[in-house]
Amino acid sequence: MMILETPLTELADELASAPAHLALRERATIARLARVPLTRSHRAPNHASDLGLRRNDDPAEFLRDAAAAVGIDSSRACASYDPSAVADAWIGDQISEAELAGHIDVTINLAGLWDAAGHIARVLVDASRLPSQPRALTYVATALAATGDDRAEVIFKTLAEGTTASEAESAMASVRRAAWLTKRRGQHERAAALLVGLRGDLDRYAAQRRIAPGDRDALAGVTFNLEALTAVRRGQHSLAAELLDQAVRLLSAGAVAMVDEDQRRRYLAQVRVNDAQLTAQDPHRLEEASSKLDEHLEWTRAHHRESLSEAVALSGYLHYRCERWNSAAELLHEAEGLIADEGAPSRLLSVRKNLVATFAGAGSTAAAEDVMARISKDPSGMDPRTS
Repeated sequence: MMILETPLTELADELASAPAHLALRERATIARLARVPLTRSHRAPNHASDLGLRRNDDPAEFLRDAAAAVGIDSSRACASYDPSAVADAWIGDQISEAELAGHIDVTINLAGLWDAAGHIARVLVDASRLPSQPRALTYVATALAATGDDRAEVIFKTLAEGTTASEAESAMASVRRAAWLTKRRGQHERAAALLVGLRGDLDRYAAQRRIAPGDRDALAGVTFNLEALTAVRRGQHSLAAELLDQAVRLLSAGAVAMVDEDQRRRYLAQVRVNDAQLTAQDPHRLEEASSKLDEHLEWTRAHHRESLSEAVALSGYLHYRCERWNSAAELLHEAEGLIADEGAPSRLLSVRKNLVATFAGAGSTAAAEDVMARISKDPSGMDPRTS
């Protein structure tokens, strides 16, 4: 096997040794590896395995600004990167599955080149040369989903039924397939039916001792969370609330073995947020939603700090909606620093807009103008005074 170098891996070499933003150094360090690490910090999120199948532009924007802050022009590497070189190397048996996943990881998580990742995936599908391992296959399916290719569903189905995937990996592939159906194709009934069937599979896996009861509960909790989204999109808000209650209950108890504990807490944090956001859709229940988010914020500080920035930002937003200007400003300012540290420009813009609105509501014109200046001059939070 050869070591395939691309303009992106060469850029990563340069960035990893530069005095850059900590989030950029972490992402570059991962990008230099021939294999994808099993874990990574909240500063280097894995968009290639995101359950929401979101096409997130943050990696590209952050790379551009953070590299420029240390005098490195990342645009040249991105412009000269040829994704066909990666696809051809895989088809020609010049790189391993692990290395293929690594190159797709760099393409998405360091550079944010979703169309390039989609190109790699399409070439592999067209050539009938798909990888067989869960990570690489998940990356291929995610890249297809991000570029609107309907074959993403086929890949997720293949992964769910594949012999190399564990029961937990198979279940998560089915969840991603259901997410594709409801979020990208509007097939809410079909997605819900798939999730209900998956819970039956999970019961069978637990009965056969292939997963622990706690694993079954955690994975079932994930299915209830996504099923709640299908209910919301069908206008069934009461049903959605019931499903979210089920998700919280199942994700809150039991010892896991095949599901990572950090992942379970991450899923639980997301369900708690979804529950509060569903409550907030009713303008007469804003105080109740705010109380839920305040409680969630305290839980997050104690149990899952990787989810803290989202919890602080949303809690601050609800304080703003409830016109509690001082506490809203305090929370949103904390969120601004946390999100700047994580290198997420779109989320940073959102929290800053809410901070501007909060200061405006409080009549603090000068403070609002200071935040607007940060939006204009430092969109990615490079100024250390922000974080």
